[in-house]
Amino acid sequence: MVPETKKLLTPLNEGLEMECASQIQYLTQAAITKGSYAERLIGRFKEIAGDEAEHADILPDDHPSLAEKPTGYSECNLP
Repeated sequence: MVPETKKLLTPLNEGLEMECASQIQYLTQAAITKGSYAERLIGRFKEIAGDEAEHADILPDDHPSLAEKPTGYSECNLP
């Protein structure tokens, strides 16, 4: 791998990792939320998880000239 490409892919991988982790966190919170406000909270958690998935999809597209996609690109897309 060209050193310049590695310099670009490292922060993209870190950003992708954070977006994926956030998506999992919000989906998990939606799955375990209980109580009188649960319905509204679950909807909001799922909405935010969807936002995180969109961010994860955008990251690799920010640098279309790169020969490689960031690691974990396809693994992050959860239902």
